[in-house]
Amino acid sequence: MDAQAKYRINEPNVSSEQIDGEVIIVNLLNGNYYSAQDLGAYVWGRISHGESLNNILDSLCRRFAEHETTIRDELPVFLRKLTSEDLIVKANGSDVTGSTLIDAPLPNKYAAPNLHCYSDMSDLLLLDPIHDVEDEGWPKKKQAWPTANT
Repeated sequence: MDAQAKYRINEPNVSSEQIDGEVIIVNLLNGNYYSAQDLGAYVWGRISHGESLNNILDSLCRRFAEHETTIRDELPVFLRKLTSEDLIVKANGSDVTGSTLIDAPLPNKYAAPNLHCYSDMSDLLLLDPIHDVEDEGWPKKKQAWPTANT
């Protein structure tokens, strides 16, 4: 993978949300959903912010210097998995970040980034009418609850 390349979340075909340090990712085209925790969640967050592979590698190598060789081997494998599942695509120019920005923390201990794929609900997700929605798409961003003063 090109170290200078930037990738972006494949929106609107992919939706993701962070829940308690885990990133849940849904591919609306094939109905699979995915889980990335710890370093995988951190990398997903950096991609959502438009960071290049090189910048992500540098930040990980600074934090986990004793694992630099391993990181340089494992991170491209993780990114290839994200690409092969159509979860990320190469960004074109300013088309780097999407509407979903994830801020997963950098874990304290190094472990290879992993992506767990689940297809057990794919038929249900593909049949669900959520795909036929208004122009703003799905899922809709959460609205703030009105305060008592409004």
